[in-house]
Amino acid sequence: MSEIIDGSGGAGAPTFDAAVRGAVGELGETLQRFQSLYETLPVESYADEEWVQIERAARELEEMVSRGEDAYAAAELDSQAWYDVMEQLQRVTRKLSEAVALMESVRQRTAPAS
Repeated sequence: MSEIIDGSGGAGAPTFDAAVRGAVGELGETLQRFQSLYETLPVESYADEEWVQIERAARELEEMVSRGEDAYAAAELDSQAWYDVMEQLQRVTRKLSEAVALMESVRQRTAPAS
């Protein structure tokens, strides 16, 4: 990951900008899927523990967004902050992906049999 942070590249390593664009793109795609399922599946479809996981993922996303401006401002001055931004993007994307998988499972479980 250090070659991504310092931008020196290396044999085929992406630049930091490319890595951020990729991470943001992946987060955006996952977020769209999450929002679509969140809006279409009624809360009653979820078991209590499932809904807790969905709400936790949504809360983590909100927290990331609220800290985003400060994190990017700090990253202009500190290469460690860039690393932290990337870790945070990856962590939230992973949590959202897990939530999407759970939502897909709930959708399949509650779909009328054909």
